Amino acid sequence: MSRNIVRSVRRLSDLQKYKPPKWAASLKDIPQHFVQLAQRNTPIHPWDLSQLPKGFSLFIKRDDLTGNTLSGNKVRKLDFLLADALSKNCDTIFTCGGLQNQKGSSVYQIEVGGSSYTGMFGYLTAFQELIEQNVLENFDDIVVTVGSGGSASGIAIGNYLTGSKLKCHAVNVSDNAAYFYNKINEDLQAGGLDVQAEEIIDIIDGYKGRGYGLSTQHELGGYLNFSNSCSKLIFKCTPTTNMHRP
Repeated sequence: MSRNIVRSVRRLSDLQKYKPPKWAASLKDIPQHFVQLAQRNTPIHPWDLSQLPKGFSLFIKRDDLTGNTLSGNKVRKLDFLLADALSKNCDTIFTCGGLQNQKGSSVYQIEVGGSSYTGMFGYLTAFQELIEQNVLENFDDIVVTVGSGGSASGIAIGNYLTGSKLKCHAVNVSDNAAYFYNKINEDLQAGGLDVQAEEIIDIIDGYKGRGYGLSTQHELGGYLNFSNSCSKLIFKCTPTTNMHRP
């Protein structure tokens, strides 16, 4: 990420004091600040799919509405990651690779997908939204895709800390279940929680197709048709095998 983005964030978004929900206050190393980039709370809409079994209902949380070019889950993580970078007086953001020589610069490294312990707080915040939207009372299961681990980690940890009855599931679209269980366990350990990822979330393998962001022409056509049929924006990094397989 370029210095210009960091400078824009510094101009447009002052550091704001972060106060975690009461149910998350016992976590270790809670971020002190955030920047307000994400537009929230994002709505929850019914998702009418013809192939749903009788007696089932499906809803979708519209995190494609978190904000224009930064839409999606990444911007929630950036709320905390960029605040951390600014608080450390960094002027350069580097992600998706190893650190290079930035002579004269203060470099802040972001893990792939923003899926660090700090970034995970973006989806603890999202879970608080779900509470405010009565999801805990009105639903039985919550399903996310998992490509780098941060979103699934935040949702699962939030669900665990609140004692919610919801069952959490994550459809793997990138690596394998063992990798993501290990990733979430790292966050649990960083937060000082005595529980294993395998106990709080079900990670489902077998739906990643060719891999994260590696769509065939047939799958790209599937995105277009599916989006047109249900008036929802589907991001192309998620393989359409998730939508087609029974």
